Amino acid sequence: MLKTVLNVFLGIVANLGIEWMRSHSGLDAKMKTLERRIRVLTKKARDIHMTIRHEQDLHSGYKRKREVGDWLKNVKRKKMKYQGLKRDYQRRPFPSRISLARYVDAMIQEASDLLQQGSFCGGYVVAVHEESKPLVTEELIGQSVQQNLTDTRALLMDDKVSCIGIYGMPGVGKTAVASHIHNELLKEDKFLKHVYWFSDANSEVSKLQDDLATVLHLDLPNMDAGDDRRAAKLASALERKNKFVIILDGLLTPIDVGTIGIPLGKEGRKLIVVSRSLDVCHRTGCQKEIKVQPLSADEGRMLFMEKLRSRDQELPPDVQEISRSISEKYGGLPLGIIAKARSMIGANDIREWRDALAEMEERPDDAVFEVMKSSFYGLRNERWKTSFLHCSILLKDETVPRDEVVRGLISEGFLDRRCREAKLDQGHTILKALEKACLLDRVVNDGVDCLKMHPLMRDMATEIMKSDPTYMVKHHHYFPAFFFCRTRNEV
Repeated sequence: MLKTVLNVFLGIVANLGIEWMRSHSGLDAKMKTLERRIRVLTKKARDIHMTIRHEQDLHSGYKRKREVGDWLKNVKRKKMKYQGLKRDYQRRPFPSRISLARYVDAMIQEASDLLQQGSFCGGYVVAVHEESKPLVTEELIGQSVQQNLTDTRALLMDDKVSCIGIYGMPGVGKTAVASHIHNELLKEDKFLKHVYWFSDANSEVSKLQDDLATVLHLDLPNMDAGDDRRAAKLASALERKNKFVIILDGLLTPIDVGTIGIPLGKEGRKLIVVSRSLDVCHRTGCQKEIKVQPLSADEGRMLFMEKLRSRDQELPPDVQEISRSISEKYGGLPLGIIAKARSMIGANDIREWRDALAEMEERPDDAVFEVMKSSFYGLRNERWKTSFLHCSILLKDETVPRDEVVRGLISEGFLDRRCREAKLDQGHTILKALEKACLLDRVVNDGVDCLKMHPLMRDMATEIMKSDPTYMVKHHHYFPAFFFCRTRNEV
């Protein structure tokens, strides 16, 4: 009995040994076969990648098919599995050689299947229909804003102008003007409906490039490849479109369009920069700029009542008078007028309206002021900021000659040049910077160059001097901590 069991056991061991010997002797050959399959797969994947890049360079509206992308991912995974197997197979212990041989056989079959699946008779890319959609817009009210639209249309038709700036103080309606232009262009054929809108234009160059690549259906190289290659691919795609309009809304800092990859300089290629700073327009390369002005008092009241009537709301005569006072508080800024009108829809009791007016006189409109404050805090240095705050006192409720404002800055010790002539130059430079930032407005009275400040800007300056610990208010003058620290920030 024992002898029989022993013979059976020895037979099993012998069979295992024979099978292992066969597997072991053929394992090297199988690994070489698998290596050849992986090499062919890798070469085919590389060829497909190159073909896709070539197609996308020729046609910016093409993208890789989903099934092609899945196949390329499978090839990459298969290659990684093979590399791991190649490192480990010689370390396998004696009993696992049989299972390893079976695993290699399975991988060879999978690699063969992948090769067959990689035929793609219908090609590797598919055309994507490119379509810009209209933006939601408000009705534009006012003669000046209609003139802004007319001027912008004329510049878009002018082949000598490739970069246009639309600028103005916060809340004045720059985005509304640009939105209407965007929607009008989509209805025309001059730019072949290649109109692209970017509302977050203050990101890094790489983010702007990625956003532009998305609307153009491009795959850009990684940042490791360098900005030049990314910009070159974007420029090539836009050049093939021949005609296009790109609108960058809300730009706060200048950009280099060449670094991004926007090729201008030829007929039919346009860039519209929307900014609250004339300096940003200049430094971005705008050849013509259009300033959006606040509405007149009558236009402001008309806009306010237009938004109130959105629900056919009729106001009693005494309430209408208060509504006029409220609308005038915004000094013709559509942002504040529209927001306040919508907040008052449904209010028909005179007490509600009187309370709303009293609240505006006691406390600033946070929504409007926050937008304005971003312009103030975005100024380059503290001397510009403190000069602006002092201007809010010098320009209270009136226009003042520019030279007189400069003399006021000198007499209060806000300028630090040594000689008087240098201080005059410094003062005029600061005022020009504040004017370009749309924090001050230039007015010519009887041939005299004067300055004025929007009433909400003045209220915003007062609020900053009351609430910002950097500044203190005493006897209607403020003394910024900036000066106590003896900081010397040059213009």
